[in-house]
Amino acid sequence: MRGKRIETEEFTTWTEDDGVLRLSFVPGTRVTLDVAERIVEFGFESLHGHPGPVLVRLDGVSGISREVRNFAMGVVDMTAAGLVVRSPITRAVGGMFVGLLHGVPYPVRLFGTEEEALDWLKTHRLNPPEDSELGGEASISGAEVGDRQ
Repeated sequence: MRGKRIETEEFTTWTEDDGVLRLSFVPGTRVTLDVAERIVEFGFESLHGHPGPVLVRLDGVSGISREVRNFAMGVVDMTAAGLVVRSPITRAVGGMFVGLLHGVPYPVRLFGTEEEALDWLKTHRLNPPEDSELGGEASISGAEVGDRQ
């Protein structure tokens, strides 16, 4: 399920065969409503129109606008968000972001490594129907969407 790689002035998004959307920011990026809207648009495209888990590398983010919180509350294309924070400065930004996302309809957690985040995110993938063209129910493996861990 490898999706296409999309690069903008602020971020890069892509998927690997594990079905997890990756999001990486250009150093110094301030996440505004415009940036968040494009992330969702391009991310959903990378996931081939199916909701899924997202690994967010917060290295490079200099700030996040308050408008992003309200926008994130309505995002339904995500089953979980694993935020990777590697430095004390990034951890502060990550903590602020998690605080802004309180009450979103999917679980959000901070991690120190991508490996830890991926292990957790893989438990929040949707299992696609055998033939998505024919419809059918999709189920979530692991914790239910909205559970906070």
